[in-house]
Amino acid sequence: VSTQSTWGHSFSKSPVSLFRIVKMAPTGSDVKLPLPLSMIIGGISGSVGEILTIPLDTAKVRQQVDGEKALQTGAPRKYVGTFTTLKLLLNEEGIITWYRGLSAGLLRQMVFASLRIGLYDPVRESVESTLGWSRISAKNNVLSGLLTGAFGILIASPTDRIKVVFQKNPDAYSSLRHAIRDIAGKDGVQGLWRGVGANMLRNAIINAAELATYDQVKRACLSSNILSDGIALHFLSSAIAGFTAVIFGNPVDVVKTRIMGDREKLYNGTLDCVLKTLRNEGPLAFYKGFLAQSYRIVSWNIAMFMTREQLRNAAAARLGKH
Repeated sequence: VSTQSTWGHSFSKSPVSLFRIVKMAPTGSDVKLPLPLSMIIGGISGSVGEILTIPLDTAKVRQQVDGEKALQTGAPRKYVGTFTTLKLLLNEEGIITWYRGLSAGLLRQMVFASLRIGLYDPVRESVESTLGWSRISAKNNVLSGLLTGAFGILIASPTDRIKVVFQKNPDAYSSLRHAIRDIAGKDGVQGLWRGVGANMLRNAIINAAELATYDQVKRACLSSNILSDGIALHFLSSAIAGFTAVIFGNPVDVVKTRIMGDREKLYNGTLDCVLKTLRNEGPLAFYKGFLAQSYRIVSWNIAMFMTREQLRNAAAARLGKH
């Protein structure tokens, strides 16, 4: 029986039958799935997280760029606090503003999450065969996360640039196509990759923190019999992974957001942005939007990892039967 017909048969069943397949399936985390299927699962899982959490990401972006506007105009900061920011955006610009950049965000997830999550297991195997590091070791997980995160965002960086511009300046563009044509027209095709250095650093760090922490926490809980493999364990592991990613990733996220949203050409590259931010606003500026980032990344990780686990378990169950 072909894989395609197997999947078509399984999803033609009722939701109750599919739920039983997922619930009874063996753990999918360490099951080797075909690479295309792993990439599709990664993209879908990332997209679920994007849809559920993009309002928090919009609030984070507004907070991170707010310091720039305050310095330029001399006015006090407008966006202080995640939920205050969301309320202001709702009252002043409407609820649609919460979801500005969603089209670019979903495109980003289908490219970036597919690559960084789908390639994670094959890269772990390559690191094990090349360096002799066990595929379940922390150092292998961290290195593999760094490599897949950097590579994935190198390909997907234009979607990040467009998404940030949408969130920072909601009236700048009418559509995803309009944004791509305008940026490429003004800055050249290379303008779509503006800030790619900071973006690669940011996503390599966050990807390594998320994936490595998730695997290590999950494995530690299982080996210590703290929790059995299931929803509670997936929730705990993903929440810890998300918070770890925020701690390590927030400073480079601030730099990435400012460079990518820099239509006024305030910064001449990553280092210039770091130095100007440090000189003008102090070191705490690199943790602006920390709470919004925490809400966003922790909730995104919970949604992504829990979706991924269920999809992998269903895939492992179906492929194991045929």
